[in-house]
Parts: sequence; C-alpha cells; structure tokens
Amino acid sequence: MITNKLIKKMEASRGFVDDAIEVMKQANSGTTVLDVGGGINSWCKNTTHTIDIFVNPGSKEEFIQKYPERTLFDFDITQRDNWKEVLDYVEENGKFDYSICSHVIEDILNASLVCDMLQKISKQGVILVPTKYAEHLRFENWFGTKGYRGYFHHKWIYTIKNNVLTGFEKANYWEHITDPRIERHLGRDTEICFMWEDDFEYKFYHVGEVVGCHCEAKYPLIFEIDDLFIP
Repeated sequence: MITNKLIKKMEASRGFVDDAIEVMKQANSGTTVLDVGGGINSWCKNTTHTIDIFVNPGSKEEFIQKYPERTLFDFDITQRDNWKEVLDYVEENGKFDYSICSHVIEDILNASLVCDMLQKISKQGVILVPTKYAEHLRFENWFGTKGYRGYFHHKWIYTIKNNVLTGFEKANYWEHITDPRIERHLGRDTEICFMWEDDFEYKFYHVGEVVGCHCEAKYPLIFEIDDLFIP
C-alpha cells in the first residue's frame, strides 16, 4: 500500500529516502537497494543494483568505472521478456529490500509493466513523477517560442486518488484544456513522491477513455485531487 505521499519541488533534497534506507541498514547491513531507470545519475547513495539501458557510446563503461560495487542489469524496461533476468535473480536471492523509480514511468507507454514488476522484485520503495501542474504549464522553449505543455516527451499525467496511483495518457487534448484548477504556477517543477510497502494499486486510462471515445470521458478525474505544492 502507499504509506506516504509528498508534493515537493523537483530540486528539493531527496535525502529522506536515504535516511529511511539508513534505518533499514541498521537492522540489516546487507540491505539491497535497486534503482530502476536511474542510469549513471542515480542520486541515492545507498543504491546497490541498477536497471537501465545504456545506449550512448561509452556510458556503460563509465557507469562501471564510477560504481564498481553496484550490480548492473542492462536492458530495456519496456519489454516484458527482458525482465526475466531480474526475476530469475530475485527467485535465487530474494526480493530487493527497497526500490527507487524516479521520473521514469511518465516516459514510457507501458508504465503498468514497470509498476507490476516493481512489486514482483522489491519489498517496498519510492516512486517520483511530475505533478499535473508541472505538465500543464508552457515552460519549455523551442526555437525561441513556447512549446507544448509540460515536458513534451512525457506520456502520462499522474495523480493519486483514494491511495491509487492513477495515470492519464497525455495526448493532443491536453493542449486545449483550460480548467482553472490546474492553472497554478506554483506547480512548476513539482513532483509527486510516494512511498509504498508490499504492493500498491495503480490505474491507467488510455487516451480513448480519457477523452471519451465510446465511453464517458475520464479527464475530469484528473482534477479531483489537489496535488499542489504549498511552500
């Protein structure tokens, strides 16, 4: 279940994650911490294992040189069959004590696969995604002009409703919504950070459901919960 939820600035410290892991290490010095999608820029000092795909020349070698003590699983997390390597590892060694998935599941179409696998391979963890407010503002500049809303490469808009991680597929409709409930400039560069134990519920609405193709439009659900950062 989701045990704690924070709305915070993206640049704010995430030291509370390391603090929680340090407490775990006091009880078990062999605590294992998996970073899914963190690549060479993993911010958690307690990371012991990493899953990512290294596509830039030399980046894998750089990771190995920088973190010789960390175990690397080098594969594409969007392909179900690729996870067999980690599932086999977990079957032999047990689940990871903690997992980190920071700003990953908004980038991939089949985010539900990663949510499912996180629960299969780890006992608990933390997930971070942008707030809907960060995805609504036009702040990225393209050739000197304001571009699309939010981060143009993101695929999902997230909120947490009734303790359920809820994702709405981001598509062209998002450019035309003018609901005042998300016209909040305080929301720029903010993220939802939630911790979970044992498992967590998730629900994804694909674009047809969001805009109401042969069904009731689901996009009003985006606005039901206020995920606004309060300084």
